[in-house]
Amino acid sequence: MKRKNVHIVMQAKGGVGKTFISWIMGQFLREKHPKLLIVDTDPTNQSLSIYKNLKPMFVDFLEGRRNIEVGQLDKLFDLITTSEDDLVIDTGSSSFVQLNTFLSLERADEVLTSINCNLFIHVPIVGGESRKECLAKLSSLIKNVPNAMFIAWINNYPVPVFSENPKDDEPASFEDTEVFIENKRRFKCIIVLPAFPEDTSGKTLKLITKNGMTLDDFDNMGKKGRVEIDGISVNTLQIFRCHQVKQTLWECLRPLDTLERYHSDQNAPVLINRDEEIKSESKIIEDEDSVPAEE
Repeated sequence: MKRKNVHIVMQAKGGVGKTFISWIMGQFLREKHPKLLIVDTDPTNQSLSIYKNLKPMFVDFLEGRRNIEVGQLDKLFDLITTSEDDLVIDTGSSSFVQLNTFLSLERADEVLTSINCNLFIHVPIVGGESRKECLAKLSSLIKNVPNAMFIAWINNYPVPVFSENPKDDEPASFEDTEVFIENKRRFKCIIVLPAFPEDTSGKTLKLITKNGMTLDDFDNMGKKGRVEIDGISVNTLQIFRCHQVKQTLWECLRPLDTLERYHSDQNAPVLINRDEEIKSESKIIEDEDSVPAEE
């Protein structure tokens, strides 16, 4: 029986690119899975819902933005169960603590595993002062959701996450961080997002996302002739930059192709029993080729 991959994008820190990751991952995976279901669960912003051609479904986790609304989570599990294909689920910062707690206490990861679903949690990491908090929240997720597999997204916009010339006590890359070293087998791949030039391809990318379009939406609009969006002409140069952005991002997302193998029962994850002491060296059985992708 084919297993479904459930991708949840989570991070407690706001403004780290959760919706952007869901937006780009939804487009990338839908090329292989036309029936991919995309779900927006951000109770505050509903940022993913502006991209109409992604056809996102909105599910509100919170009741009064403070407590988990169990009925809505039941609805989400129904969606996962009845979906014909994989899912991408975008979450909000305001629901991180509640959702993290729910995944742990309700053993949602075990439930998903029992119904032939693989749970992948995608966690963005940004640079500057926010990096430490992002890594700490990633660590808490790894501890609380032992039956999930993790993908780290290194978001180098607007500042690099890791310095080319780090101080003696600073990691030079994600692979040098404590959370990765202690939980290496929990990571399936590492995605590194570039910072596009602000005045060229970065400007085009902002124009696309700000106006609720996908990359293909923008491309198709340019084929219709001269069109203006926010006073900017969608001309041949803009279309070329859109192609550059897509080509660059798709290359960055290629490691996600390795997750396709988990659709097979042969590669189903080993269920971890929370009632026993968890020892990092003895819990996940992986093939040697299942290692984080190189940058």
